[in-house]
Amino acid sequence: MGNGVSLSDLPETLTIVEAKELIAVEFWPNENESLWDNFLVGEPKSVQDWAATEGGRMRQANEMAKERECGDAQACQILWDEHSEEEKAAFIKEGYDRENTNAPRPSKYALKVEREKFFEALQMHFDKNPHLKAKYEDKRRVEGLNHQLFEAAQALDAKKCDELITSGAQATFIRMKGKNAWYEGNSATALSEAIKKFDPSEPIPFIDTARVLLNNGADVHFSSKSGNWNRLSSDPLMCDLTEKVAEMQTLGNQITLLMMFVDKGAELNKKTRKGKQGSFNGWEKITWSVFDIVKKVRENQDLAIPKLYLECGLDVNCAASYWAVNMDEQFTSNIEHKTLLHETIMTGNLDLVKMLLDHGADVNQSMMMTVINKSSSNTNGTDDENIEDDSDDVGPEDITFFVLTCLDIAAEVGSEEISEALRNAGAPEVQCEEKGQGYLKTANRGRRGREDECKVAFKFWKDGGTGKLREKIERERKKEERKRKKGKKKGGKKK
Repeated sequence: MGNGVSLSDLPETLTIVEAKELIAVEFWPNENESLWDNFLVGEPKSVQDWAATEGGRMRQANEMAKERECGDAQACQILWDEHSEEEKAAFIKEGYDRENTNAPRPSKYALKVEREKFFEALQMHFDKNPHLKAKYEDKRRVEGLNHQLFEAAQALDAKKCDELITSGAQATFIRMKGKNAWYEGNSATALSEAIKKFDPSEPIPFIDTARVLLNNGADVHFSSKSGNWNRLSSDPLMCDLTEKVAEMQTLGNQITLLMMFVDKGAELNKKTRKGKQGSFNGWEKITWSVFDIVKKVRENQDLAIPKLYLECGLDVNCAASYWAVNMDEQFTSNIEHKTLLHETIMTGNLDLVKMLLDHGADVNQSMMMTVINKSSSNTNGTDDENIEDDSDDVGPEDITFFVLTCLDIAAEVGSEEISEALRNAGAPEVQCEEKGQGYLKTANRGRRGREDECKVAFKFWKDGGTGKLREKIERERKKEERKRKKGKKKGGKKK
């Protein structure tokens, strides 16, 4: 087959699904589907996968492992070997049929393909169809160039990137790593990888590399994804870029870099979503990297970059939210809601507050925080990494909701000038139930926090979020619980 493909190109363990993806349908037409039967090996890819897909067999294997004091894998192999050849053949056929369904993801029962026979058949197939062989080899060549492009982008080597693209590498190529039956894998592009390797203190190599990739079709709207329905995160390329822009020291480079992406149609209203579902509980987090731009104003009073973001279409009322939901309860246990205006008020920068107000920032939105009440009066403990997590015990009666208006936040910051600017813009003195978005509806289930607790919560919010306060409260509560249990044990021994 020449230099285009060799047996060494094939992975050591090759499943039907992997083999089909390797050659693609266009190289091995569907009418030859029966040929796959010639390459099947008479066992599953993993006996543990087989036991997991056959009802009750994994439990049976676990029990056997305890009885015989062996590993689960060994117990699964014993169960598999106990079946007759006819039964094994039936399992193989069932798993093979399952692999050929149009399910959204392949089953865990992925059968092995005999590599040598598969390779020989592929050679014969290409010998009969030279045009397919040439097409296949070109496809593999481009795949190799694409992987080299990733390496060059990570090294911020603009010249090498340009050479590879000229040779046929694709700036639009999306690489998937770690994909399997239960995990969708991590996706990335050369541009997204370059952004992650970008050092804000030395921006020129990245600017040159990004210019090459963008001019050759790199997608500015790309969001890297990881996980599946059970665990999912989505990280827009523009969010990662904004974080780096916030760390850059030279205004000219910041503007040059940002405008390179804006000119290619980049959307600044991108948010990072991190979520988890399953096991009857879940959480979701939404953040906007532009908050980093606002926070940086505390150190750098130049407002050119925030102004540029606003003029390029940033949603002035974007809000960062964090919440946790117990799936078996009809209530939201922890909600936090902070808008860009709230974050800006915390900086104490009057000019930036006025800029957001001039661009239509909503002064009626209140900042929502929650605090777990258990042991809430004790928040000065030390960290303890060995405490087990039992946050599922938290119920509605354990939650205090803190609702702070824009004027509340300005008062905590201690800026009368900001308070006056907010009042002139129509900011309410008390929470506005009708105009405070849907978040405030949940507050009706709680209560307004006591003033001293609210100030403690606000301090932690400024230091990085009330999530830290909740964690600290939980650590203290668990610490007290462990002391109480130890006291009971000592008391029992004395008796």
